[in-house]
Amino acid sequence: MANITMNKPYHAGSQYHNYKGFESIILLAMCDHNYKFTYVECGAEGRHSDGGVFRFSKLLQHIQNGTLNFPLPEVPEQGTELLPFVIVGDKAFPLRPFLMRPLSKPHSSVLPPDEEAYRSRTTQGESANFVFCTIS
Repeated sequence: MANITMNKPYHAGSQYHNYKGFESIILLAMCDHNYKFTYVECGAEGRHSDGGVFRFSKLLQHIQNGTLNFPLPEVPEQGTELLPFVIVGDKAFPLRPFLMRPLSKPHSSVLPPDEEAYRSRTTQGESANFVFCTIS
């Protein structure tokens, strides 16, 4: 999600005032594994939470209706199980069968190797100024 700074419409009151203290509209976008945009939705008032924007988005409607054209499940190159494609989102998004979130790294402990590998792979987008499936 991204809050895009704007001048609020006349008589809009606080509809566009976000928790960061400025007027904005919200951009929800999704990228594929190559950081190419596959979905963009813009226009929610800045006062809405990221989770609320997603809950009422056309994106979620398309996912639930099966009209988003997700690839069919596949067996990974070095795997044996059929696995579905999923969206990786940040902590603002709810966990769903089609939506995963990275593990938070504990401040004082070390994750087991398999959990650290998962956390590392699902947070790689952060280093490219992307927050998983949304724009940062």
